[in-house]
Amino acid sequence: MNPTVSASSGARLTLALLWLSLIGIGTHANGAATNGYITAVLRSGCANAPTPPPPVGSTTVGSNYVIMTVADADPLDFGNARAVVTDAIFESLMPLYCNLPKTANNCVGNSVQWNIITYDATVIHGSRAARPVDANLIPVRVSNPARRKSWFNLLTAR
Repeated sequence: MNPTVSASSGARLTLALLWLSLIGIGTHANGAATNGYITAVLRSGCANAPTPPPPVGSTTVGSNYVIMTVADADPLDFGNARAVVTDAIFESLMPLYCNLPKTANNCVGNSVQWNIITYDATVIHGSRAARPVDANLIPVRVSNPARRKSWFNLLTAR
């Protein structure tokens, strides 16, 4: 499977990443975070938080999730995490999630969990196994009913 993102979604994602780099949430040459990984995650109801997260600016597609590391920032600053992971980023990931195959083992269906998950970079690069920061799961609610309906239509049209 070779998932693709539409040109308009790709352009929005590029603009979002450019904006993040301009406000000082930088990425490193190798994509490794030094503070923490701030990620946008779309996952099925049975999926665990993916570990480890991909390098900053990269996206990983699993069997029942899509994760993008958006920034290197303080993993405990949830207000900042909410500010940098925008609707446009989730929107750009939706086509990748919608292309996941539905199987008996991955519980991918007509619904999706939107989460912002932060990971502590010192845990990932240190001796302990990579894991999300405790209490870092930020559920995302789509407040715009028209947008919520369009994403629901994407999922049910599969």
